[in-house]
Amino acid sequence: MKKILYFAILFFVICYSCRKGTEKTIEISYEYFPLRAGLERVYKVTEINIDAAINKYDTSNYYLKEKICSEYIDNSGNKAWTLERYIKNDTIPSWEISDLWVAQIRNNQAQQVEENLRIVKIVFPPNKFEIWNGNAFNFLEPKYFEIKSINESIVLNGKNYTPVLTVIEEDDYSYIHKNYEVEQYAKEIGLINRTEISILDKSTVIDITKPIELRISVGRLYYQTLISNN
Repeated sequence: MKKILYFAILFFVICYSCRKGTEKTIEISYEYFPLRAGLERVYKVTEINIDAAINKYDTSNYYLKEKICSEYIDNSGNKAWTLERYIKNDTIPSWEISDLWVAQIRNNQAQQVEENLRIVKIVFPPNKFEIWNGNAFNFLEPKYFEIKSINESIVLNGKNYTPVLTVIEEDDYSYIHKNYEVEQYAKEIGLINRTEISILDKSTVIDITKPIELRISVGRLYYQTLISNN
């Protein structure tokens, strides 16, 4: 009887330990999307707009700061955080607020309200090649995000970040167009890199021997890279 009781207690302890270990893993995963008051990230942004027909090749360089501010309870009863966004450049030497977004972890999803559109940025726990509809909670057509890699190391501006989660938000292309969006997140920091490419070749004769990046008729290229954080 004592042996049976001993093994029963041992089985309970092992199961409880495994369950605690699983919960800890899920909790750590949230660190790719940290939410705490006072967290700031500063990015260098380069934005290029092209319209070759009118010889338009406009390049804008500026800085973007994101600051997580107050925590509150939203209308659905979930915790949410205000995300203030500021910009400055050579003509705007001091930070000026440009947007007020909302960020939260909800139903094991990192969700962000950007320009009144709720977007599912990450699903937890993150698994490589997992796919979900980023537009599940807004009126736009479905847009399927995919985790390309997880726990990788990358170098940005000479600084190494690890571990990093890479999410492909769009990857659609042909001989005459390319639409590509990707975000990368580092644990305990959040977003460290975002790239958007939307380009089109409207030429009458298409030279497929050249990559579309060398024959852009119209398009937009956006590069947002982290340069500092606290």
